[in-house]
Amino acid sequence: MDSNALAILALLVMLLGAVGMFVPGVPGMPLVWLAALAYALLDGFHHLGILQFILITLLALVGAAAGILTTQAGVRAGGGARASGIIGSCIVVLGLIFFTVPVAIAAALLGVFGSEWRRKRSPTSAAKSSAGWLGGYLFSTLVELFFAVLIIMIFLWSVAT
Repeated sequence: MDSNALAILALLVMLLGAVGMFVPGVPGMPLVWLAALAYALLDGFHHLGILQFILITLLALVGAAAGILTTQAGVRAGGGARASGIIGSCIVVLGLIFFTVPVAIAAALLGVFGSEWRRKRSPTSAAKSSAGWLGGYLFSTLVELFFAVLIIMIFLWSVAT
């Protein structure tokens, strides 16, 4: 496969990963990173050099970490405990694997609500923590998308020059 066709294929997989951040069962950031890795390996790091790939790897790690931290920050902003945020995040991951997006998010919200209700015995406080988790989760998707777009831009710049 020539370099141009390989670059187009990698770009399509990266775009699928970027869109996959909104689609259940599609690992968004890992797919973007894996497409860059596959391209670099198959191209012998000729167009996408080692330094660019290291930068892409760092951006992918920062993007994934920022996504997790943003969700946790949302729970904390709503007055919830770290454990409740972790419960919500675990439930949404499992929900996205086995169910649809609305079911996964609803289940995560119920998980956060239940955890906070048990902790504080206040439905108002539990609802605020759940709303904080939802806001953090939605914002984390945008944060990860931002980093995915940066990675795609670096990839395009590297391949085009």
